[in-house]
Amino acid sequence: MHLPTRKSKRRERWLVRRGEVDFGPYSNDQLMEEIALRHVDLGTMICEVTTQEWEPAGAHALFRDHYAKCESRWRVEEAEHAAEKHEQKLKTMRVIKGSTWALVLGAALVVMLLGGWLTWRFMHLQPSGILDAVALAAPSPLPPPPPPSTAVAPIAEPKPQEFPVLKEPETYDTAGVGGEGSAAALVTRMEFDENGGGGGGAGLSESQLKQITERARGQLVACAQAAAARSATFTGTRVTFIVRPGGLGGITVGSEVRGNQPFKACVKRALKSVSVPRFAGSERRVTVPLHVKR
Repeated sequence: MHLPTRKSKRRERWLVRRGEVDFGPYSNDQLMEEIALRHVDLGTMICEVTTQEWEPAGAHALFRDHYAKCESRWRVEEAEHAAEKHEQKLKTMRVIKGSTWALVLGAALVVMLLGGWLTWRFMHLQPSGILDAVALAAPSPLPPPPPPSTAVAPIAEPKPQEFPVLKEPETYDTAGVGGEGSAAALVTRMEFDENGGGGGGAGLSESQLKQITERARGQLVACAQAAAARSATFTGTRVTFIVRPGGLGGITVGSEVRGNQPFKACVKRALKSVSVPRFAGSERRVTVPLHVKR
């Protein structure tokens, strides 16, 4: 078997495949340099230019032995590098400890100096108080108080006031009206008083007042039905108005629907559409509570 001589090996040219690209040609020395730089390992595919046969670099004894030598040198270098890092870490720790001790000693020295200075100042303090007191002028006497006044202001007697006699309001219960789109019912209750009291006024009989209130109630029920259909949160309110000669006025609603503009507009239109005859008696106030049962 013919073994290639050392001279023939130097003439060999090698291609190195990295990924899908071939690099080279490299001589034996150049390829061993690539191994030393860790650019080529034993598993890298190489090919001698003249043979065009691709094999791992570890298949050739020359490169396998050179890789073993490089691997030994690499281990030594890694150990030296680890030792250098450990030594650097120890140096850093020594510097930190030295700085910490220097700070502690400096702080202790400052405390000692400050304590000595305070002690010296305390020992050299001058007494104060009676020795440093100065004579003060005697204060002048206060002027005598003015003599008390004997005049007494007369007490005004309260004038008697007359208050109107309040009467018990009359209450009328009416049948509920079903809400639109559901089987719920609106229950209304009407309360009447005359300027804070009850009783019929001259010129407007009780039956006429009830008729006017019934017509107003029917209009208000329609407005409540529409409000309940628009919003599921509508549960009712109180509507108050004044029966005046020729019409209804002084309309107010409960605080829970003050922002409900459609309902307020409906109430205003409904009550203005109710006809009221002219009468000579005093005005009558009517309150209609509207409650929705869902």
